[in-house]
Amino acid sequence: MKPISAIIPSRNGGDLLARCLPALEQALRDGDEIMVIDDGSTDGTAEFLRASHPRVRRIYVAHGWGFGQLCNLGMRLCYFDRALLLNNDMVVEPGFLDPLIAALDDPEVFAAGPHYRVRVGLEDRYRCGICGAVAREDEWHLHPRSVMLDAPAGGGLFDRRKFWELGGFDPLFLPFYWEDIDLGYRAWRAGFRIVVEPASIMYHEHGATIGRLHRRRVAEAIDARNGLLFAWKNVRDYNLLLRHLLRLPRRMAAEIINRNGAPGLRGLAGALARMPRAIAARAGEGAGLRPDIALARATLPHPKMFLDRIA
Repeated sequence: MKPISAIIPSRNGGDLLARCLPALEQALRDGDEIMVIDDGSTDGTAEFLRASHPRVRRIYVAHGWGFGQLCNLGMRLCYFDRALLLNNDMVVEPGFLDPLIAALDDPEVFAAGPHYRVRVGLEDRYRCGICGAVAREDEWHLHPRSVMLDAPAGGGLFDRRKFWELGGFDPLFLPFYWEDIDLGYRAWRAGFRIVVEPASIMYHEHGATIGRLHRRRVAEAIDARNGLLFAWKNVRDYNLLLRHLLRLPRRMAAEIINRNGAPGLRGLAGALARMPRAIAARAGEGAGLRPDIALARATLPHPKMFLDRIA
């Protein structure tokens, strides 16, 4: 069976890696690679990895690269063509890997994501990443295999060659948020599929890394900005795009009334500043897409499914 490279971006996440790595090392095989892309950590991550996880290959970069660029770097430096992107706040279950590998054997599959379970509160209760239901550990039922819209950057197996055919994560969305949705949309446009394998299970402490490094309002503004940039870059249904633009003033008014306006207005200002880059990316998109793009016309999710996230 082909070996894989596991790529984990991390900044000052030594305590998260202490929970993530033991389960990952136990679940992977002897020939598989584990990389931590260390974004300028000052919490003793390097010493911790040397002492407790000598198998891990650490790549150190200066602070400020952003999530998508850290993933891109890992994809460039890893040894193998099947690459697992994994958040440092993710804990894998034994046996998580085989279903993802089997899914990626299909040449039409761009990436395979697991059944995410997100902890709810401090109790042994989790929210299902597939249906949204909250249940205890012994109450789960197996979902059928399905598809997802965005690339599973927080925990999913990728074909590295296809990843680079599409150009990887777009730095337009730095430092984080929406780069996975953008890449997923490009993959669908190129005729690929992104699948969810419910037999592969990962537990996610959602937002643990971003939440400790950025204030909530800052993260919300970046999320709002990048949602707008995604629409301006990708949506080619002009009626839908026009409707989106006409709704912007009403959305901003609602922000001012209900939330003091800060995240939405700051997001709009940031998006306007990056609009020339979004328009340039829109004009240049397609250079790396597959020539049999006609296949995508039958499988591409309607862009409204993506725009609904910023409605």
